[in-house]
Amino acid sequence: MMKQLVIAALAFSALAATAAPLKIGWAMNDISTDKPVELAGTYHMRVSQGLRDPLMTTALAIDNGEDCVVFLSLDLIHTPDHIAKRVREIIKTQLPDLPPEKILFNATHTHTGVHFYRGDKKLRNEYCDYLVSQIVRSITEAWRSRKPGKIAYGYDLVVTAFNRRIVYFNDRKGGIGMAPRGKATLHGRTDVPDFSHVEGGADPFANYLFTYDMDDRLTGAIINVGYTAQVSIADRMLSSDTWSDMRRLMAEKHPGVYILPQVAAAGEATYRQPYYHAAEKRSHRLMFGREAAYPGEFERKVIAGRIMTSFERAHEWARKEKFSDLPLKHVVTTLQLSRTVPDKIDYDSAREGLEKIGEFRKNPPWKDPKVRERQLSSLNSRENVCKRIVWQYENRDKLAKLPMEFHVLRIGDVGFVSEQFEYYFEFGQRIQARSPFIQTFVIELSASGGGYLATERANRNGGYGTRFLCPVSPKGGQEIVEAAISILNQLKAEDQKSVK
Repeated sequence: MMKQLVIAALAFSALAATAAPLKIGWAMNDISTDKPVELAGTYHMRVSQGLRDPLMTTALAIDNGEDCVVFLSLDLIHTPDHIAKRVREIIKTQLPDLPPEKILFNATHTHTGVHFYRGDKKLRNEYCDYLVSQIVRSITEAWRSRKPGKIAYGYDLVVTAFNRRIVYFNDRKGGIGMAPRGKATLHGRTDVPDFSHVEGGADPFANYLFTYDMDDRLTGAIINVGYTAQVSIADRMLSSDTWSDMRRLMAEKHPGVYILPQVAAAGEATYRQPYYHAAEKRSHRLMFGREAAYPGEFERKVIAGRIMTSFERAHEWARKEKFSDLPLKHVVTTLQLSRTVPDKIDYDSAREGLEKIGEFRKNPPWKDPKVRERQLSSLNSRENVCKRIVWQYENRDKLAKLPMEFHVLRIGDVGFVSEQFEYYFEFGQRIQARSPFIQTFVIELSASGGGYLATERANRNGGYGTRFLCPVSPKGGQEIVEAAISILNQLKAEDQKSVK
């Protein structure tokens, strides 16, 4: 079935991909609001109390006269499907020469962006209208500003995140609607006798695609790192998190140069070190010599500084080989992925959770008013998770596959693969290790992205971000891998056709 799907996805092109002159356009616009909106990224409610730093949308259009792509990055936790659909409908009318399906959305996963399903409905709708208009503006400006240009590509090794899943020798109890039972805990303590290990690694690779004008001036870069922008999760102000710090650094070192952030496979990654907390706190005291002005300030600056240093290292050698004529091929299809089906224990736990949530609402057990408010505000989210588990289990024999918009493309010797989930690092590693291209950018939280996609090992360990919190099963995660490799191999094989 997967093989047939991939063949069908490529059937529209009988011609081999050939090198042709590249045209490149950039645009960036503000998607912030000064209204008090619900912030995304936590189970409990947080209403914004102002603007810390701007939320941005950045667009990069690349075409070679035979095919095209518009990369679109958003400082949001994910891109809702209804936003992507509205944008594409408008683009179809305003830019008839740009196929709307060639727009590849991705989110930086900031936890201080706007929530699309909670909070004041009127303010949400107003924001959605504004967001759509700004996204359309960015795509239109990037597409219409295309000019002959060049690209270069490179990579560097940089620490931006750590695995946040702590595994113990003994079982841990799961939370209501949040964490399946098991031996793993999100951000668990490591200074306890039954600490075993950190579950897995994180992505040390930073992939870069640099763009230039025909006079070899740097115009922008895609920065693809296994890092989600959630450092300032405790903040109550709208913020693009670390990417705001990164944009400031770029403006200082390379004025006028755009950056387009992409999150690589990083479903279990976080900025927080699993241990060495005291050492980190001491380093911040000595580096900055003051108290942080807002939650996550020092961590943001440190990580942005690492990425900037990595950017400069990679650019120093990558710019020695630029390309102005390259094959560009962009495949867009829909994958049908195997869903997660909760087991009987998770089902029973969810039903028990629904009963407890009802009791908590009637008789809140929290004495501290602030704690009570925080806990009660999270009950709706927890209740929705429990209801979903019950529904999935009771309808397990009738569950259809989950459709996912899937982009695979090549620009010269660089491959790109998108998927919509918080995709665990190991899946991205499987794609990159088997890809026929020199570098492969894996992009998570694309299109209507949302929900974790955990590995088999993580599901066995349990804890937050696994099993019933994943819309798609590990089998579905591997289906993405196999489809990606199949299409990438076919795109690479077209090089042989063009030689003949």
